[in-house]
Amino acid sequence: MAFTKHYISVDTHKGKFYHRYKDEEGNTCYDVDKNFPLELYVKNRKGGTRALTGEILERKKFNTLYEFQKFYYDESQGESWKHEVYGMEKPIYQYISKKYPDEITHKNSAINVMYFDIENEIGANFPTPENAEYAINAITAITSQGKKVCWTTLAVKENVKGCTIVCKDEKELLKRFVHFIGAEKIDVISGWNSTFYDIPYIVNRIIKVEGIDAAQKLSPIYWLLQNQLGRGTKELQKAAEGLVYAKKEANSIGKFEQTYVIKGLIHIDYMELYKKYSRDKLANYRLNTVAHHELKEKKLDYAPYKNLRELYEKNKELFIEYNIKDVELLAKMNEKLKFIELAFVVAYFSRCLASDVFSVTVVWDCFLYNKIKKEGMVIPPKQEVRGKEKYKGAYVREVQKGKHEYVVSFDLTSLYPMVIVQQNISPETFKQAACEDKDGLLKTMVAMGRHELIDYARKHNFTICANGSMYSKDKIGVIPSAVNFVFDKRVYYKNESKRLANIQQNVLKEIEKRGLTV
Repeated sequence: MAFTKHYISVDTHKGKFYHRYKDEEGNTCYDVDKNFPLELYVKNRKGGTRALTGEILERKKFNTLYEFQKFYYDESQGESWKHEVYGMEKPIYQYISKKYPDEITHKNSAINVMYFDIENEIGANFPTPENAEYAINAITAITSQGKKVCWTTLAVKENVKGCTIVCKDEKELLKRFVHFIGAEKIDVISGWNSTFYDIPYIVNRIIKVEGIDAAQKLSPIYWLLQNQLGRGTKELQKAAEGLVYAKKEANSIGKFEQTYVIKGLIHIDYMELYKKYSRDKLANYRLNTVAHHELKEKKLDYAPYKNLRELYEKNKELFIEYNIKDVELLAKMNEKLKFIELAFVVAYFSRCLASDVFSVTVVWDCFLYNKIKKEGMVIPPKQEVRGKEKYKGAYVREVQKGKHEYVVSFDLTSLYPMVIVQQNISPETFKQAACEDKDGLLKTMVAMGRHELIDYARKHNFTICANGSMYSKDKIGVIPSAVNFVFDKRVYYKNESKRLANIQQNVLKEIEKRGLTV
């Protein structure tokens, strides 16, 4: 199979696009673009472009990111200005769309993933990532390209698992870790609950031990800037400001916690990725629970020590092995599940970043933007939703009490998406809003009775939904078309998966029949 160029990350920094990608041979390459064409659209009857929803638009061209942002965020136009501007408002996705207009066939083995985990000194209290109270005493990293190393400040008597490097202090440990990311050309970093623990803890420790300038070196973009500006210059420090920056994100229980963004690196928290892609519901999502469920393996059993503190105090070698084992479990898990590879497939299919796959909205926004663009139209502006209107998730008919014979259960595949297709629900097919008497209309529909709105829809060749909203049937809407496309792909790959599984099963049976071993 011939591989095409495929992007790893796209970031904006100081008015430039930093584009990290793999060439056809799988080599890491960079583009740095300052003057890159971008566009937005505004209503103008004399314009030559049509919006998806029918409006005539004038194209506004921009040669730089600065010009684009100045136009879009023009405060003098009033608060509603952004809601009157058509087109993709996020320049990174415009950039990806222009750079990669055709299908991407990527090489999984070229994407270098680093699985990692940290351990820190054990004090009187449990350390918080924001404060990072205690020194990091061990970091293990395992790459998808076969490198394994554990840096530690502990005075271990042996080279644990043949990959341990003893550092004289935490400063050396952190420097070696940062250097490893650059030297190994790491594309993706992944840990377990790393968004809200490992990443903020590491960054905050680097800032405490060496300062914010040292933390910026986590970003691959820093080394590009160093080549341009020279090592240790004030210009380099100024140019690198913001390559690693703090932000607040909601954790799994909705609480906002500090994390960090490292420009040029894709960070994927494997715990969150597992929750997203795994169909299995587990009692909890601790690494020990998930590893046992998926691999029939567990974290290192450090009995007879009562807890991690006692292990740390009495057996440094086993403590290090405990750290290494956690990362081995992560690497093994993805080797089996291929969830990171799946994240890149989704990203390349939609033309977003692999780290965007946690947001269904972003994935679909990018997919629809590129689809509509290919059809020569422009996406409408995003409308601000004020307040939350509650919708009934389903219609539940009154239960007929008592025992019944010949009860049948029907399970409709992908019900909600198929309702969108059936009703042709899309912005450009929309004809009439929901009616006031929703309950009355619904009862009439269930009873298959006559209603003036149903007659009106039939007369004008509209579909009518249970709330009374109507959509034209004159042409297939963009969203139903997109849903059909994705659904057909899903069916194809599910069938392929079953076919390959059957082949594998038959091969294993034949091997067993011949008395051979795999």
